[in-house]
Amino acid sequence: MRKRIGVPQNANPFDFSIPIRGDRIGFPELRGSATLILMLSLRTTPASVRLLAILVATFAANGAAEESPRQETNPQEVVFWHFWGGRDRPVVDEIVERFNASQPRYCVRAVAMPGNNLDLKLFLSIAGGDPPDVVNQDDPIVADWAARGALTPLDKLAPPAEIAELQAWLYPAARALATYEDRLWALPNGLDIRALYYNQTWLEELGLAAPQTLNDLDRLAEIVSPADGKPLERVGYLPDPRRLWAWAAVFGGRFYDPEATAIVNVITADSPANLAALRWMASYSRRYGAERVASFRTGDQALTGSTFPLLGERRYAAIMDGQWRVRD
Repeated sequence: MRKRIGVPQNANPFDFSIPIRGDRIGFPELRGSATLILMLSLRTTPASVRLLAILVATFAANGAAEESPRQETNPQEVVFWHFWGGRDRPVVDEIVERFNASQPRYCVRAVAMPGNNLDLKLFLSIAGGDPPDVVNQDDPIVADWAARGALTPLDKLAPPAEIAELQAWLYPAARALATYEDRLWALPNGLDIRALYYNQTWLEELGLAAPQTLNDLDRLAEIVSPADGKPLERVGYLPDPRRLWAWAAVFGGRFYDPEATAIVNVITADSPANLAALRWMASYSRRYGAERVASFRTGDQALTGSTFPLLGERRYAAIMDGQWRVRD
């Protein structure tokens, strides 16, 4: 089986959105989709921001740090919570080990917190007065957590020159995700870059070309998985109900207008473009039935693992997913 990813050659993957023309499939917004490393409001020290920047740079470049002998017998511990598990956890552990070996003053202790309750555990630790120094979080929560007083702005931990250097180093979209009230509160170590993956071999067997439009996706779904009332075992395409924020951008929508003069116009969740995207996504559940779609989605959970079985096992002919699937 061959897999290809359709990405516009002139697309900047770090832009908030990639425009489309007509009904051609574009690529969803990156707004609100990032992995963030945050400084917590308690236990942080000025040195922590340097650790943060180095950790982020190492995540991004995945380069080898120069190792030097440790000279201090009692380095300062920096507690780092993250959510990475499975085959990704050893990567994080290796990065931390290389950082610790590169200098003698600090020792990062990585604590894996996989699952869906990292935020709950974090706020419980803050309430108890013993939070981690640094946390890796996979949600757009900077403004919310900063407003609650849970985060430390980086300008309290580093001189203006270093903050300016960090600001210049970040891509605009990444910088915006980490900024609240014109202050930098976090550093993204990754952005979700969504693409449409498809099984080219399967499409060739069906006599179909790679989907280029929404109509192509609908036709693929009709051919592979006709609405015949039978349980779904494979589908041509099925919109992810969690991705309205992504498909709204394809339809030309947005969820807020920062340039609106009237406060009632700032939130644009019910804009015509957003509603059009939602109607298109919901059309698949109407076509197959909500229960059949939910049952099929449940089967996806059993397939998660180290490979990308959603295409390989022919459950989907095409699927939207992130850049982490490229290695599969």
